[in-house]
Amino acid sequence: MNTGRAVRSASHHRVVGWRAWTVQETRDGVRLGSVLYDTVWRPAEPGSAVCHSDQLHAAPAIDCMCGFHAARDPVDALTYLHGRDEPRTLCRVLGEVRLSGLVVETESGYRGAAAYPLRLYANDLGGFGWIVPEFMQRCSHALVEDGRVWVIDAVDAEGVEERVRAAGTPAGVLQLLDRHNRDCAALADRLGVRHHVVPQGSIGPFACISVKNSRSWNEVALWWPDRRVLVCADVLGTAPYFRAGSERLAVHPLLRLRPPRRELGALQPDVILCGHGEGVLEDAGAALRVALSTSRRRLPGQAVSAVRAWRASRAARGS
Repeated sequence: MNTGRAVRSASHHRVVGWRAWTVQETRDGVRLGSVLYDTVWRPAEPGSAVCHSDQLHAAPAIDCMCGFHAARDPVDALTYLHGRDEPRTLCRVLGEVRLSGLVVETESGYRGAAAYPLRLYANDLGGFGWIVPEFMQRCSHALVEDGRVWVIDAVDAEGVEERVRAAGTPAGVLQLLDRHNRDCAALADRLGVRHHVVPQGSIGPFACISVKNSRSWNEVALWWPDRRVLVCADVLGTAPYFRAGSERLAVHPLLRLRPPRRELGALQPDVILCGHGEGVLEDAGAALRVALSTSRRRLPGQAVSAVRAWRASRAARGS
């Protein structure tokens, strides 16, 4: 995308802006991609900008258009939600990105040296989700039904409260796992709504399904029947340390020997949202069946993936 001419000198700074991404199906699962280039973003890792012009300099430069572009106003990024897509592209989404390192202010936004995608906006669900760029890949969700916004397993971040209020009337903050405190209580207090801890029965449009109930682990999943959406905290995930090899969705490592087949096996979701990692937005029912039926035999592969993910995370922090 293009945010115009530079208007201020480059400086070391951190800013939050808006940009569009493609959502692509890859060998490693669903990933964010560039709307203009073949670049695919690696989860929990920053992208590093490089200038490909004849002038060899570090990106971004004042007199060049290099660097990661982010719009100051989301309206300026809307144009990039439409365009010709490759067959592997599932859809395009609009979200926030944090630029860091050397940052150039432009006419309508910024150009940065490094970028973290912060939030995915799921157009077909009417809400949004945001992922913390870290090894754990903690993911939170805001779902909208009849103008009411339900916030799930919230991690606080800049602009979250404002985005929730912009999406509709806050209805409640749901905490699906007893130890998943995150920032649910604080956000519920600011929004002036109730903080529901491991809710039972039904709440709003959701049916609550008990997926683990013990002295050390009490967790419910949410089933939204009208939209065929399944929301989980820890029982299912897509973060690299959850998955073995090419798995798109995986049972929590500590539950692989006894996966929640009885609790979740009869569901046919179109979308699965997780507490760790990006959601499964395509063929979610098939991904769920595979995860539940292969969790035990893929346990050794998951252990290998967890070690690799941990090493990659340490290497990224050290770079």
